[in-house]
Amino acid sequence: MATKLAASEDKLGSIHELTAEYCKQRLEAALETGEPIPPAELGAITKFLKDNNIECTKKDMEEKFGDIIKLAAPDYEDVEADFG
Repeated sequence: MATKLAASEDKLGSIHELTAEYCKQRLEAALETGEPIPPAELGAITKFLKDNNIECTKKDMEEKFGDIIKLAAPDYEDVEADFG
C-alpha cells in the first residue's frame, strides 16, 4: 500500500497566499466594476477570512473597506429595520 505524503509547509503556504490574493483581486474587481459577487463566492471569501480569524463588525467593515461593504448581502436586522 502506498504511503501518502503530506504537502510541505511551503507549498501549503503558497496555496494560502494565492487564495488570499485571489480573494483580494476578486473583491477589488467587483468594487471597480460594480458587478456583484455571487453569494456562494462571497460566502467562500467570508469563510476563508473567518477560518483565518479575520473578523470585524459591520461598522469596522464600513470604516476599513468603505464601499466594498455594499457588495455584501444585507443583515437580517437591516432588512427588518427597512421593512418592519
